[in-house]
Amino acid sequence: ARLREYGPYPLDAERVARLSTSAGMSPGEAAVLLGGLSAGDADPSGALGVPAQALNAVGSTWQRIAPERTCTLLTALLPVTSATGAPGEEAWVELLDQGPRLDGVVRMWREAYDRHAPVPDALIAAAARYLGFSWSGVEVSEAVHGAANPGTWPWRAGPLAQTSGGRLLAALAALLPWLAYTLPVDDPVRAVLPETVTRLRQWLDDPTAIVDCGGFDDDGALRAFANVLDLAIPPSASDTIDLGVVLVDTRRGHPARLRPAHLTGAADPALAALKGCTSGGERVLALVTDLYSGHIARMVALPTPDGDSGQEPAGGAPRYPHNPRTYQIGLVAQVAEHAGLSLDAATLYLQLLALPDPTDRNVARWTGWRAARLRQARAELAASDLVVTATRSRAGRSLFLPGGWVPARSPAIPVERWKLPLIAGGEAALAGDRMALPTVGVPELFATAWQRVLDGDGPRFEEPDQVSRP
Repeated sequence: ARLREYGPYPLDAERVARLSTSAGMSPGEAAVLLGGLSAGDADPSGALGVPAQALNAVGSTWQRIAPERTCTLLTALLPVTSATGAPGEEAWVELLDQGPRLDGVVRMWREAYDRHAPVPDALIAAAARYLGFSWSGVEVSEAVHGAANPGTWPWRAGPLAQTSGGRLLAALAALLPWLAYTLPVDDPVRAVLPETVTRLRQWLDDPTAIVDCGGFDDDGALRAFANVLDLAIPPSASDTIDLGVVLVDTRRGHPARLRPAHLTGAADPALAALKGCTSGGERVLALVTDLYSGHIARMVALPTPDGDSGQEPAGGAPRYPHNPRTYQIGLVAQVAEHAGLSLDAATLYLQLLALPDPTDRNVARWTGWRAARLRQARAELAASDLVVTATRSRAGRSLFLPGGWVPARSPAIPVERWKLPLIAGGEAALAGDRMALPTVGVPELFATAWQRVLDGDGPRFEEPDQVSRP
């Protein structure tokens, strides 16, 4: 009402930038917050240079998940002019004259999240497209900032029970492999992912750590879990049954909370029993397993380049592990010699062989090659018997491995059937609502795919008439 009476506060790009830097929130978060004082009369994405998708990602989750926090932050922006310490009538006039007060919001944000480096809005927008604007009750920005700032919140406070618990872990379970696969080698967020995984792994060892991990659908599922582990279900006068490794709520649905420090490792039978007897906690249990086994650490790790690797692309363009010459020039040379190809054609062949999304556009971005160089490499590879040339719906390329073809639901891209063992989740991942990701880190993926070829398990047609099929 006061906004309508006194008029909206005009958005200010300089103040948005200052709030972002001082508090450690993204420019999009700062714009959404300050935009709350403009009554929606302005478009921050145009005036402030903040991507509209980032504003949607932040604004949508703030409204759904944390409306009370948003109101508190908005109130803190207003000058306090009344004796009660609340914004008085004069605050609205002062707001228009002097602008919002940032110091209170900066203090509140730092207390909640510790001070951390803001994540680019473009990354938040891309993560929102991958995870969904709101996923498992966790803000996309919250999860991305947590992954990108391992030295601060949420790991600094120990147990995550008060900061979304299993929901945040579930979001990170989906987010970390995606970040590891999509970000360039030299991206600052990509560089800290190994430390983020280390922090997560250390947190699992905290004796007080408790993680929501779904629930038992009925008493029979709970008894089956106890029987597998040879546990007696103790009588409980409270709402909680303590089974050591897991705490079970006696209310409807039997919600379960895992004590990861009680596990002996990735092969602990309790993990397998929970996966078989509970529902709703699959992603959390998968992440815990991958953390204990070291699988997620291998996915986010980047090896030391061999020989003359890392020389491409020139001119300061981003380097991607999807270009095997970034880390594995020796492997590229081996493929070139074995197949009778140039280094460029061998590079392209490895990408077609191993990656789930080697579209022409992606290959150009990963290699940094100019169009003429790409055309020459494609023409050389097309002249070999290693690939076939075809037109296939949503493939984004014209060269394919011989063999079966698996359609996919957008945003996943259809792939050759030979690649299914290299894709996390296999064929089911292609029918999901996210892009498909590999089972291992990209450098290891190239080596794994090539070893299959050397072992005699290379791509090939099972029937002659498959050659002409799209």
